[in-house]
Amino acid sequence: MIVAIPTSASTLHYNKGFFREAGLNPDRPPATWDEMLTAIPRLTKRTGDELERAGWVPTRGFGVPWLVPFWQLGGELLDKDEKKVVFNSPQVAQTFEWLLRVHGLQGGEEWL
Repeated sequence: MIVAIPTSASTLHYNKGFFREAGLNPDRPPATWDEMLTAIPRLTKRTGDELERAGWVPTRGFGVPWLVPFWQLGGELLDKDEKKVVFNSPQVAQTFEWLLRVHGLQGGEEWL
């Protein structure tokens, strides 16, 4: 089950019923990445070792939504002249560090 899907750098589609079930305000989704980190474990649902619902699935949706934090941090894929790849920026490192935290909060589950 999918709780939330980022579809752009400013849009998050989420399931209000899952928010209610987790004791979160369904009319106020997380507004920051830190708020997401707080909500994700509450939204994640397990039965024993079985993951029933991931609190956030950053690799699902449209395009490459796992890059949303990267773009929100001001990261770029190409330099200003669009002639050189600059995907080795601090924003990339921050994004992947955040995604690793999300991965851990959900029990290290793969996002399938």
